Amino acid sequence: MTSDEERRDNIIRKIKGCLARSESSNQYEAIVSITKARELMAQYKIKELELGGEDREVVAEYTDVNYTKRYSCWIEAITQVVAKNNRCQSYQQKGVGGQRTRMGVLLGFKTDVFTTKEIISFIVMFVKGRIAAEDLDWIEAINYGYGFARGLEQAYLEQNQYDKTTALVMVIPEEVKTAYRELKLGAAQKARYEIDDNYKNGVKEGLNYLKPKIGGKNEPKIT
Repeated sequence: MTSDEERRDNIIRKIKGCLARSESSNQYEAIVSITKARELMAQYKIKELELGGEDREVVAEYTDVNYTKRYSCWIEAITQVVAKNNRCQSYQQKGVGGQRTRMGVLLGFKTDVFTTKEIISFIVMFVKGRIAAEDLDWIEAINYGYGFARGLEQAYLEQNQYDKTTALVMVIPEEVKTAYRELKLGAAQKARYEIDDNYKNGVKEGLNYLKPKIGGKNEPKIT
């Protein structure tokens, strides 16, 4: 095994450890673990750039999440938010189990795709748990899920503002953007949801999921 492969395997083990801890029933510990995984990924990318050893082959891989367009369309929004903030592009293809099912596809460098895939799985599992705990019907669940995606997007923005180094490293590479453009995908369907109390609650929980508060009040803008 080369030194580059050893470095990659080492960081993957560390990231896996962080993501495993994100399953904790302690929400604060789960938040810190997801944030730490992204920081580790940024550190690894900086080291790769310094040594010139990054594997820049663009790969496409399915996520582990199969969903229906009607009842769980919010998963697509979460996939897009997580992907673009972890150096990947995403798009949807027909899933397993019928014409109405979908699965996300991640486009990016190998290590980025692996990490993003894991983070998406953990976040979707968390959101499904909250939907079940609140006993939301499918319309309420859609509103909550889209709200969560919106809050998560704001959380990534705040994390990038707080940590400029991570923000610079975790941008989507040009090779990935080019590969995505070459797919010539059609425009995505416009999301349909209502900005009700479930949506607003989703925004707040999405914002607070990614990271602990840095200081002061952390009230999201509902849009």
